[in-house]
Amino acid sequence: MSLIITGIYIKNDPYSKKSVFLFCGVAIFMSMIVIVPVSYFIVRIEFDWMTFSCLTTLIIAITIACLRFIGQKISIIRYELEEFRKYPYW
Repeated sequence: MSLIITGIYIKNDPYSKKSVFLFCGVAIFMSMIVIVPVSYFIVRIEFDWMTFSCLTTLIIAITIACLRFIGQKISIIRYELEEFRKYPYW
């Protein structure tokens, strides 16, 4: 349910900081819900590996959110440059 709400929110307003932080938060939350129980109950990994998988997923989620934010800023700058080339200010 939270992924659907996040998807709708990001689709409606993809260039805001809130959507990036919301995406990162949902990715962290889903990693805690999915990866930790799967790695502990199914694979029977010890606590050290479970902590490592949580930290790895957290780093991946933050990296994806940062790259997405940078990509959005680059696309905004490209759009503004194209508009400036079409209609210069002077």
